[in-house]
Amino acid sequence: MESEVICFGSIHWDIVGRPANGLGEFRDVPGVVQMVPGGVVCNVGIALKRNHVQPKFLSAVGNDFLGIELVSRLQELGLDTAGIVFSNTSPTGLFVAIEDHIVGDCAVIENECHALLRKFLRGLPGASRNLDKRTLLLDGNLPCPVIELLAAEGGLVGRRIIHVAASTAKARRALPLLGRPNTSLYLNLSEANRLCAVEHEDAECAAKGLVEMGFERAIVTNSENAAADSDAVETLVAYPCPNRATHTIGAGDNFMAAHFAAESNGLDRQAALAHAHNSVAVRLGQD
Repeated sequence: MESEVICFGSIHWDIVGRPANGLGEFRDVPGVVQMVPGGVVCNVGIALKRNHVQPKFLSAVGNDFLGIELVSRLQELGLDTAGIVFSNTSPTGLFVAIEDHIVGDCAVIENECHALLRKFLRGLPGASRNLDKRTLLLDGNLPCPVIELLAAEGGLVGRRIIHVAASTAKARRALPLLGRPNTSLYLNLSEANRLCAVEHEDAECAAKGLVEMGFERAIVTNSENAAADSDAVETLVAYPCPNRATHTIGAGDNFMAAHFAAESNGLDRQAALAHAHNSVAVRLGQD
């Protein structure tokens, strides 16, 4: 298994409202509201830890009660928070989701990302000084100029970069990684179609399309439908087990972590794809 995974991107609070029996129009309904740690790299980091991979965060939260509490919660989960800085210029972000209505705030990571990039290139506390020994996982919320700098960074030549899409609206922020060797994209079908600027019908076609564009490897999911893993050599497809998830927030991040851990543990690409697809369906169905 790889020794270090640096997760660079957004960490915030998820405030999730789940109606008990569906959300009716123009009426109050009973349900449950939860406030849990969230954000792309936070979800991925927690899921990596669950899959016996120890991540290191490179992120920022506000220097406020919510930020202090968030870092404390991550420490309680056994996660390394030495690379998280407290911002005096931006508050801790909140992501609100009620059924299919979502409002997100990633301002703190966008404001602090250049300082975090400099910190990464100097070396995180407790991390190897040799950049070539790290896998760098990038949050799709990071602005294009930061991804451009990382793609061109001489110290990262030959090092694996993983880009995890954050939303359809920000999918094209992965474009600076076009043509970069040893780079993998994780996205859903909607995000893949936005990045390709083509409406593919399924994950297999979308993954092939991204490789044809010039990305080295693309792993595309499509909800409970088949997922695909494509590179210049082959395209693999996996179908999930019939378990039905009760919610989908963080599904892509959990998939990525399960897939990364499976490959790190020696599973071949087909087996890793199937494992990730099935494990996410089972976990989200149980949460």
